[in-house]
Amino acid sequence: TLRLWTYNGVLLNVMADRHNTICSVAFTPNNQYIVSTLGNAVAVWDVNDGTPINIITGHEGIVKGIAISPDGDLIASAGQDKTVRIWNMDGVEINKGKHTKAVHCVAFSKDGQSVASGAADHVVRVWSIKEGGAFTTVGHTRAVQHVQWMDNDVIASSGLDNTKFWSPNGHLLQQLSGGNAAIHSDVVATTLSDNSISLWKNTPTGVNSMESMGTLYGHPDTITQLAVSPNGTKLASSSKDMTLRVWPINLKKEKDIVHDKSPSEGIKLEGHKDVVTGVVFVNDTTIASASCDATVRIWQEGAGKSYACRALYGHLGSVESLSYGSGSGLLASCGKDKSIKLWNLTGTIDMKATTSLCCATVTLPEELYCVNLSQKGDALSSYCKDGKIRVFKIDVPTVLNGKEDTTIAPDVVFDTHSRLIRSVALAPSGLCCVSGGEDHSVRVWRLPEGDGKAKLEHYLVASQAMSCRGAQFEGAQLDVGPKRLIQERGGAT
Repeated sequence: TLRLWTYNGVLLNVMADRHNTICSVAFTPNNQYIVSTLGNAVAVWDVNDGTPINIITGHEGIVKGIAISPDGDLIASAGQDKTVRIWNMDGVEINKGKHTKAVHCVAFSKDGQSVASGAADHVVRVWSIKEGGAFTTVGHTRAVQHVQWMDNDVIASSGLDNTKFWSPNGHLLQQLSGGNAAIHSDVVATTLSDNSISLWKNTPTGVNSMESMGTLYGHPDTITQLAVSPNGTKLASSSKDMTLRVWPINLKKEKDIVHDKSPSEGIKLEGHKDVVTGVVFVNDTTIASASCDATVRIWQEGAGKSYACRALYGHLGSVESLSYGSGSGLLASCGKDKSIKLWNLTGTIDMKATTSLCCATVTLPEELYCVNLSQKGDALSSYCKDGKIRVFKIDVPTVLNGKEDTTIAPDVVFDTHSRLIRSVALAPSGLCCVSGGEDHSVRVWRLPEGDGKAKLEHYLVASQAMSCRGAQFEGAQLDVGPKRLIQERGGAT
């Protein structure tokens, strides 16, 4: 079915019955009409009364995707019949092109003169609307699921293999791949399936000049999380091999690491007795890590390549996630012992002391998978096995002066995804919370201002389950899952 809703979730109209397959939908630029796929056809609907204005036929199989030109005069459709078709709003076919397999997606250029299409034949093609010819971009190794024209005329395509960026004439500008990611204003790091790390240098001129700094090798087992130091000079990684590694980043070099599989320059940190589940930077010289061995460890850089280590005890089971609030000096950890613990890391940390740094403990009904502190440290979000996200407001001065038995009650509790949540994060503004899960969705929630209820602001469906252990807001950007970036605008995401 096709349903029209208000922004507040009130159903206005049902525009198609359940017997028709609808794969894609879009508003015309003037918001007077909705264009959708409808089985083997394309339908144009009146927004006001929900009636069909036109049913456009011609495809010989399910229509998988549609796009509307910037001026609202043309429709592009992608079909299971291997064709791309251009129509005017009256349903007259203007042009037609072919792939060798089913076409999944189409997108108009910003000037409305070209259409890009992606298909199961692993190919992106760019078509001239007037001339009808096309050139082909080659490079994907699996089906292309999405194409998009960016503001600088760069074409972005994402498939079951990776995400690629192309110039308007089909030259490959950039390729991003990997699962977990760490994003910094100067550098981006992503994990790869062979337990290596791909490193990229951000440049002022945009995505078409993002530079590869090479690949880091060293971990023999799966990398669980990445983190970049605040000053962008170090990368830390945690792994199932029970170790952490700290890698130097030299942004002045044209290529920091050569592309070979010999172990790269990096410091191995050993001490955990089980899988290291997460890592964060406390500052440029101090790292915190979590492990299935029920400990949190603090690592402090010393002379040469040495790191002092201090274990923090208190959890009674695997520690699954940790987060640092740089504005408060609080470190949060959570685990399978059904608890969240807050640790006071303000001032100089005595690496030889044995006194507890835990200043608060929260006990919940089920095992915990994710915890996230806001940058100021005055708000905390968590995800529990009972399927609920909980948001806590934190009185930082009171908590810093607390003890391990100090407790905090949640201010907001809400149900979210239909399957396991992999990560939660709070926006810097404290107004929004985002969650990503195995139901293939990213959900952005506006936190309550008085009624105690969180409101679903945005719902995005990914082509695969969220796989990162820790979603994060970076300045105005959120990195969730393999390659999902959402811009925060005016405090609401």
